Amino acid sequence: MYRCRIAHSCLLVGLLSSVALSKTDFDLALLKDLDPSSIDLKGLKGLEGLDGLKGLEGLGEFDLFSDKLGLLKGEKNKKKEVCGLPKLPKFDCPAPPPPCTVSNTRTESFNTEEGDGCNLSPLAGVCRIEGNLVLRGCRFTDLEPLSSLREVTGTVRFESLLHLRSFDPLSALVSVGGDLVFNQLPLVPTLSPPGFCNLNNTGSIVVAEEARTWKALEIIFFPNLKKIAGALETSYLAVKTEAILLPSLQEIDDRIQVQDPEGLTVFYAPELVSAGEIEFTDNCALETVWFPKLEEVGGIQISGNVALSCVNLESLKNADLEINDHTNLQVLKLDSFQGSTQGRSTDLTNLGLLKVLSLPSLQTSGLLAIYGSLYLEEISAPLLTTVLGELELEDLPALKKLHLPSLTSIDGLSITQTQLPNLDAFSGVSMVAGGNSFLSIQHNTKLTSVEGLSNAVSAGVFLEAQICDNPSLSSLPASFSNLTADDVICDTSDPVCDCSF
Repeated sequence: MYRCRIAHSCLLVGLLSSVALSKTDFDLALLKDLDPSSIDLKGLKGLEGLDGLKGLEGLGEFDLFSDKLGLLKGEKNKKKEVCGLPKLPKFDCPAPPPPCTVSNTRTESFNTEEGDGCNLSPLAGVCRIEGNLVLRGCRFTDLEPLSSLREVTGTVRFESLLHLRSFDPLSALVSVGGDLVFNQLPLVPTLSPPGFCNLNNTGSIVVAEEARTWKALEIIFFPNLKKIAGALETSYLAVKTEAILLPSLQEIDDRIQVQDPEGLTVFYAPELVSAGEIEFTDNCALETVWFPKLEEVGGIQISGNVALSCVNLESLKNADLEINDHTNLQVLKLDSFQGSTQGRSTDLTNLGLLKVLSLPSLQTSGLLAIYGSLYLEEISAPLLTTVLGELELEDLPALKKLHLPSLTSIDGLSITQTQLPNLDAFSGVSMVAGGNSFLSIQHNTKLTSVEGLSNAVSAGVFLEAQICDNPSLSSLPASFSNLTADDVICDTSDPVCDCSF
């Protein structure tokens, strides 16, 4: 995630210095090349007294210097919806051709580098290719001879076509049996209708690593694609590529992997029900991940997306779940999430601006890590009965409410730097879920009672403990005398104790 912050720091300092000193000769043209994701505005708080900086501290790092918001054009910065969804582009899509016949089927592959050359005229009128279609290293500007192509049983590759300007003639394409690969197509502005507007199914879709040189690409939009039999992989998309829109996609057998695009703001697949794995990592501009119908997936990793404000996984039932390191997250929907697969860990850490973490359907988890969320005030998991690994509630300085009425089994507990007044949420815990019997309660400034853990300690759920630096905690229950101290156990009646980590 820090990759999104470190560039252009000197330019930012120059700008702020110029404004603060009331200089008017700062060259705003320099901002055209500024990467907004590189700017950390946390240090601007308190600067409102400086001439020219009033109100600046309230801006988010992706609200400032953003061409997308029109700030460099003098337009008023309109407040954006947290879960703003795209308006799908309007398009015309001709009906696909009728099913192919023997007379318009090519029974062998077509490869520009293996004897077929760059003359596409043999493909004019062809409806079906039984084999692969590989177009690489040619100088043609359009694909008009492919306008009748409906089916390809093998792989389709478009690569190193430096003069190609459009995929519009491929509106008839319905099915690709193998992978669909795009690579080094610098002049093509969109992967969208009319091209591919009838595409229903394909193997993997790959926008290869050289995509960063594909500077013209603005959008990936397949309106009627329902099934991807392989994976969807994109890496290093250029800054103009703002959206991946798959409004009809229902199933993807392998993974969705979106890594390091420079400008992608939204990934939209509202009908997706199942996937192998999903990975969104280090996407500096990504604001919305929208999978409201996704139920089945092996694992999900959504990490290090510093602009991400909204994640909708409201139908997800089971998955190895990792959502972490998002400085701007405000909405996280996990309404149906019952737990990780096979008792594996659930990582919900560093959740940015999120105030309430609601897990209404969570029943079991392996290690359950919820820490580092500075604004989180409330955690609710009313159906959670068992945590097979440690429950980590750490570095949550705003946490005031904890609702775990069904929790009976746990394997280790850590509660540090919270505002919890008591630990009554653990009053039902009486069974050991695993082999970790360690209890840590540290640096909780408002904690006045740990009586809620008396039953658990008496039942031997916890055997070792470190309890210290809870300044409002005046006493410990009698059962706690049976705990073995790990470094120190103390309350305010004891001398100052060292509980440094």
